[in-house]
Amino acid sequence: MWGHYNLDVEHYRPKADLEAAQAADPVAALRHRLADAGIPEAELTALEEGVSEAVDEAAGEALA
Repeated sequence: MWGHYNLDVEHYRPKADLEAAQAADPVAALRHRLADAGIPEAELTALEEGVSEAVDEAAGEALA
C-alpha cells in the first residue's frame, strides 16, 4: 500500500487505516491460502513475477 507517490509518508492517514487495508489485501490473502495449500514458495514467486511482467507489458502497450 502506497500513498500518492513513492515518497509519500502519508502523514494524513491514520496508522489503523493502513493496517486495516493491509489486513484486507486480497492478493496477500490468496498468496497465504496457496502457501497453506502446499504450493511451493518458488512457484508462488514465479507466479508473482509473471503477473508483474504481464501487467508491465499491458501498461506499456496502453501508454504507447
